[in-house]
Amino acid sequence: MAILEVSNLSKIFGQRHDRVRALNDLSFQVNAGEFVGIMGPSGAGKSTLLNILATIETPSTGKVNIAGNDLEALNERQQAAFRRDHLGFVFQDFNLLDDMTVTQNVLLPLTLQQDLQPDRAERLQTVANHLNLTPILQAFPGELSMGQRQRVAAARAVITQPDLLLADEPTGSLDSLAATDFLNYLRQLNEKKNHDIDGDA
Repeated sequence: MAILEVSNLSKIFGQRHDRVRALNDLSFQVNAGEFVGIMGPSGAGKSTLLNILATIETPSTGKVNIAGNDLEALNERQQAAFRRDHLGFVFQDFNLLDDMTVTQNVLLPLTLQQDLQPDRAERLQTVANHLNLTPILQAFPGELSMGQRQRVAAARAVITQPDLLLADEPTGSLDSLAATDFLNYLRQLNEKKNHDIDGDA
């Protein structure tokens, strides 16, 4: 069963003579349980595609369907709710909130979901253990290395156990050992929770 269906997707930036076609009539699908990597040179449109899948950008033409939801049919409020309830996203620039601790940053998606379930602490401890965040849970982003920030962003993305996890160069700021550990953790999540992971390698 397809969790993600993309049909004839195109994205054009600019107007007239300055037009740049970032995506050109792209079609594919990702089935539930698949672990997919998107590879290509810089400027190939990988980040643009991920932003469209995350409802951050809109396509010029084409359709995107995620978990039975036609993204084009959603208004702004519905898109925000869809992102909150169904998607996890590891941003290339992390997008951490500087005035919040690591714990607060990681738990923020659950707070936005108004998820007050008693397993919040257990979820936090699980992702913190897997991503080696336990020693820095009370630190602020400004006190962290780039690799630590990357791991915090990853923890925030998976804490809600989303239907679809999107990651834009998720290992770009990690050393080889941390990158391997992180990718192995994503694979474990995919197998255990039957998450679907789509990422720009």
